[in-house]
Amino acid sequence: MIGLHLDDQGILEYIRNSLGFGKITVNSKDARFIVNTQRDVAAIIAIFSKYCLNTTKHLNFLDFERGYKIYMKNNSQEARKESKTIIDNIISGMNSKRTDFYLSPNHFNITAN
Repeated sequence: MIGLHLDDQGILEYIRNSLGFGKITVNSKDARFIVNTQRDVAAIIAIFSKYCLNTTKHLNFLDFERGYKIYMKNNSQEARKESKTIIDNIISGMNSKRTDFYLSPNHFNITAN
């Protein structure tokens, strides 16, 4: 989900139209771009694997990708139950709760632009 101020709804529409998937919801305060199918989430992961984010956003993306792979590894109810603890642990170290800020020295791809 990407949430932006209501005035920036056009940006979310541009993203949705460029990707060819997703849904936009609007309320009185903000607009949100949402993907909720496994195929769409996999497409988002492919994009950010090719075009990397920087700083902690990249680290959060790597954690999200790891959680997604764990979730998708086995879709039985029992396996999903077991993986929930692992995924919850990953989530507990993301965003403002992050304590590991290590970025690979090879991560950055700085261009002339």
